[in-house]
Amino acid sequence: MGLAVDGKHVPVEEVSNNSERGIIYVATGARYVKEAEVSAQSVRRWMPEMPTTIWTDDPARVRQSLFTEIRKIEKPSFSFLDRFDPFCGTPYAKTLYLDTDTLLLGSVHEVFAILDRFDFACAHGPVRGTDSPELLAACPAAFVEPNAGVFAYNRNAETIRLFQLWAERYQQQLREFSHRKNDQPSLRRLLWESSIRFVTLPPEYNLRTPFPVFSGRMPVKILHGREPALSRAAKKINLHSQSIRIYDFSKKTLSDRIRRLVTGRRKIKS
Repeated sequence: MGLAVDGKHVPVEEVSNNSERGIIYVATGARYVKEAEVSAQSVRRWMPEMPTTIWTDDPARVRQSLFTEIRKIEKPSFSFLDRFDPFCGTPYAKTLYLDTDTLLLGSVHEVFAILDRFDFACAHGPVRGTDSPELLAACPAAFVEPNAGVFAYNRNAETIRLFQLWAERYQQQLREFSHRKNDQPSLRRLLWESSIRFVTLPPEYNLRTPFPVFSGRMPVKILHGREPALSRAAKKINLHSQSIRIYDFSKKTLSDRIRRLVTGRRKIKS
């Protein structure tokens, strides 16, 4: 694994590992790199001083101006498995991991402040990946399942061990239940078994736009989802941030239906 500097790769060991705070992404495949670039632009807008590092299979594909560091994944699997080494290899003492399909709507410095008291912070998953009896049996049904697309953590022995065990447990899950691709159930089980200090973030720090959303009298800071719902949410969600808001950004709008109709007619004519 290496770091892209002026188009060249240098060993990770030569990169400073003492940065206090920073944001990391993992993007294998052109589609996910493009998403990460949009997310990084939102970071630049709201937190221009915040360092960002991206891990990817093809550093030449990445716009270097958007990231502080670009690191190469040498043997990508193009799956959730690509994430675990970057989690352990973060160059930051306090790290915020963001999925590529995220968008900042404000500064999130306060998330890093949480790490002064807790070692791991994540939001509740609005839809459980643990949707099967064999995965639910590992811990009580009432125990929270985290969404693994946005979380913050301290770089220490406890969190590194958590990520290592998560990778092992997830691979075991794939062997036993190959149709269960979601990696959140294995994280949920490990948090139940672990003594790590973790806290659940409020939904404003990981608002999942593919599903109906509720936000109450607080501005949303991080959106999480893909287009077109992501853009719809970005335009509307904080217009009345002092009010209780309920939206379903996943619903097709009239303009979506018209666009689909016009596209369909063009295909027929061609």
